[in-house]
Amino acid sequence: MKRFLLFLSFGLMLAGCDPASQPEVQIPEIKDLKMNVSSRSIQLTATYTLPAAVTGCGAELQGPQGTDILRAEGSEEGIFTLRADGLKPDSDYRIRAFIENGRQTRFSDWTSCHTAPLPSISVRAESGVFSATLHAEITGTGQKGFLFGESESALEAYPFADGSLHLRNLEPGHSYCFAAFVEVDGIKEVSDIQFFSTNDIVTDLQAVVDASFCLLLSARPQYGDEVTPENAGFRLGTDPSALKALNTQTGDMEWKAKADALAACQSYFYCAYITVGGKEYRSPLMHFETGFLPFEDAVFWEYILGNYDTDRDGQLSLAEADNITFLPLFNLGIQSLSGIENLRNLNEIQMEEEALTRLDLSALADPKIESFVLRTPHLEELILPAVKAPETKYGGHFEVHSNALRGHWEFPDYAAREIIIEAPLSSIGLNKIRNDGATLMLTLSGTELEELDLSQLAVTLTYANLSGNEKLKVVWLPYGEGSTAMIVKDPHTQIKYK
Repeated sequence: MKRFLLFLSFGLMLAGCDPASQPEVQIPEIKDLKMNVSSRSIQLTATYTLPAAVTGCGAELQGPQGTDILRAEGSEEGIFTLRADGLKPDSDYRIRAFIENGRQTRFSDWTSCHTAPLPSISVRAESGVFSATLHAEITGTGQKGFLFGESESALEAYPFADGSLHLRNLEPGHSYCFAAFVEVDGIKEVSDIQFFSTNDIVTDLQAVVDASFCLLLSARPQYGDEVTPENAGFRLGTDPSALKALNTQTGDMEWKAKADALAACQSYFYCAYITVGGKEYRSPLMHFETGFLPFEDAVFWEYILGNYDTDRDGQLSLAEADNITFLPLFNLGIQSLSGIENLRNLNEIQMEEEALTRLDLSALADPKIESFVLRTPHLEELILPAVKAPETKYGGHFEVHSNALRGHWEFPDYAAREIIIEAPLSSIGLNKIRNDGATLMLTLSGTELEELDLSQLAVTLTYANLSGNEKLKVVWLPYGEGSTAMIVKDPHTQIKYK
């Protein structure tokens, strides 16, 4: 048996099957190492000897961002290539290649390199009305170009010729964005996105409306020699989608147009335009509002403009009229309040006018007056507006003093909580007063009333001062709750119930 084993071992040795006697496979040698370094990347090519049993290859990279192991695949020619991206510009790195055969790793010597600084890119734009020129200065070499578009998401690349790009057929008064770039080793460096706007087709576009609502438009064209217009002028209208062209005097230095008899209290839109190549280009759309025609009474109109024409344009606009909530009118010489119906938010009037003989407020469309004090000794006629909706809070305090208001006077459908009247009335109607269930305080003096019937009031009377009425003999009150009102009267006046 021992002899058999000896012969077997000898036979295996002759056959080369002893693992300890097998020759070691040598790892190949890296013969050549080449690098191409840019601002943000390193491209490495390494060559190793053949034949070789290579199971892996790559490179070890060290720099400001730490150490990184990059792997590649070798070729049948004994070459492998790899690329490191995302490096820090203007920084020191070192790199060495390696190959593996499964049991051993062979490294090349360390090679130091320095990434280049980023290219310097500066851009600017010169814009006209229909054109613009982009300028860029870019340091370093590489493929250069411009990016241009109407938004950052729609930028398109354009060629870089002598550091500039000329753009045509742009929209007037429009915003665009642009940048410049340089591409090195497949990596594109782009400047910050910047913006410019083309000019409007005109400058100093102005609209002036006089007191009779005559409009004067003027502007100065500024497209120069960029285009030759086929038509030019102004457009005007109340509907911005249907503006009509005006007869316009166009010159090299100024355009002018006129529109007569505009409507009162109306919004108007206008713009300047030119037509080039069959296409119309417009300036930005502008608008203005006409105010009210002058009120009938010149003194009243002058007072309104002097106190409430806040933009001092000689007109009362809708917005200015709506800001008027209180009118204090003291001995101005006003003869008529015609036009007061335009003051939609008026809720308080205090008036002392010697000359006023008639006051008609019936045109107030939605009366909201909560305090009304009138001291007009010569007032002969007073017409109040009726409340048209129950929710209208109108006439909380009503006070009239006149030496000339005679005969019968009757409140319309009217909400009031306190009424004070001093006037030589011969009869008065109070039955239409409504105040949403609230109470009423009444003061009458200086009247020529002989009898006053308060028994049919639609409101609850809580107080009545009826002294100072020399002819008043009888005051009728309702039975029940209404009879508990406090009554102040002269001795000759009797209280009766029904």
